[in-house]
Amino acid sequence: MNYLELLSVGWTVWQFTRKRFGTVGGLLAAVVVVAGYAVLIGRLRDDYPRLAERLE
Repeated sequence: MNYLELLSVGWTVWQFTRKRFGTVGGLLAAVVVVAGYAVLIGRLRDDYPRLAERLE
């Protein structure tokens, strides 16, 4: 997994949620989304490699 990709996903989520949930809430939401994204891509690579290639 590309760390720059995870960082950009986390940054985007934090920017969107920071105004609504505050700084700490935005940070927690970003951590949850990045962890879920990493797990989802990992499972897709194992179960559906062609689909994972298209998403990347």
